[in-house]
Amino acid sequence: MNRLNSRSFQLAAVAAMAITPTSGSAQEPEVPPIPMDVPVLLVGDPRINGLSLEPYEGVWAVGTVGKDRQLRLGERIEATNLSQQKLERVELDGREVWRRTIIQKVAESGAELITAFMYMELVSLRPIRAMASQPSGTRIGYEYDWDDHVIRPFGAADDTPPIMSMDLEMLEAAAHESWMAALPYRDGFSAKIPVMMASAEAKYWAVPRVVGTEEVDLGDGIDHEAWVVELDWWGIGGDTSYFPGGGRNDSGGTGGRYWILKDPPPGVGRVFRVRTEIDENTDVVVQLQ
Repeated sequence: MNRLNSRSFQLAAVAAMAITPTSGSAQEPEVPPIPMDVPVLLVGDPRINGLSLEPYEGVWAVGTVGKDRQLRLGERIEATNLSQQKLERVELDGREVWRRTIIQKVAESGAELITAFMYMELVSLRPIRAMASQPSGTRIGYEYDWDDHVIRPFGAADDTPPIMSMDLEMLEAAAHESWMAALPYRDGFSAKIPVMMASAEAKYWAVPRVVGTEEVDLGDGIDHEAWVVELDWWGIGGDTSYFPGGGRNDSGGTGGRYWILKDPPPGVGRVFRVRTEIDENTDVVVQLQ
């Protein structure tokens, strides 16, 4: 994502400052300006395999670095915020699903900023439900209705106007670390995946591509091999403040660079580091500590 501010943290944790219901009438989607030679991976494609994920629990540090400074392998950044993350299998409405938990805290004081949960189907990683709360008592929730292809406020009546309607099944952009970890990486891999962000009422093509491999140090003295993956966001109609222009993030580079462990140790999330642009001089880094 391009900008890092308090609302961006909330969006990354599947939350929003407010919900404004909009009409649920279907609209003809604009043709997204995407590279046509990149294969499409639709939701439900067996190559997006949620069963390849393993439960984990860890702390990610969120901090900033200069554009010209490369992180040393295994370097621990000076964090402004800490993100306690957890992925586990739980039961929801009588079926086993993934639950992704994020608790954002101020690094220096430990003050909690937001707690969020995302429930996803076990194999396809289709979003089912998202919930978020702040210490102030503010609570926000979404229900993803794939029978009608709409997103509704959690707990709303069936006749409540949906927040958003979709023309096809999509993954949730705010849970991108999870589905990015479930892709079939190999040398030269690239794909375009339909995603949406409920809290921004926006739709995108996510276009990840492998650009190389690196060895990373998790602090255990072992060199772990990781895929280096760049991720662009291309808008499907409209404009949002989170991915400017409603299309590819062209202001200084890709939407983000990910280090994804090929064979993570037990209990360690597959995504080790994410580096994204926030302005022309500074990047934000989210890194497993």
